[in-house]
Amino acid sequence: MLHSRNIAKVLQQGFKPSQLTDESPLAVALITRDGELLSTAMEKSIISNSQVEGDSSFSKSTLSKNDLKIYSLVAIREYHSYQKTQAESGGKVENWHATTIGERRVLLYSIENTDLLLLSVTRLSYPGDIALIRSQILSETLAAGLQGFKLTAH
Repeated sequence: MLHSRNIAKVLQQGFKPSQLTDESPLAVALITRDGELLSTAMEKSIISNSQVEGDSSFSKSTLSKNDLKIYSLVAIREYHSYQKTQAESGGKVENWHATTIGERRVLLYSIENTDLLLLSVTRLSYPGDIALIRSQILSETLAAGLQGFKLTAH
């Protein structure tokens, strides 16, 4: 089972350089299906939900905590709407969904056999195919490490 520091290391892999672009994602986060941020990697710094409160370094990032929460909630709403529409029409229901919010692309990727999602926030200029492939790889790594993990109400 993955521990929080290991999850943070996995999320940080989303920032590895690519030969196809000089850009990197703005944020990669592990979230619940309700949009709660569990662990977040942003611009070479790891931030867990408990560390974000009162952390002045967070506001120096290109995304604020509130921005990330809003992106998460909007993307989740659209993801659920997309899944419902696809299921009702008999179409293939993908385990991911991308949406544009302002100047950002927000991609959600469902982590197999868990109640969790991977959230990736990029600039619109960041190649969508790379964001999708990286999200797939990260979600597979997280799925293997989170096998048997279930969220419980606290």
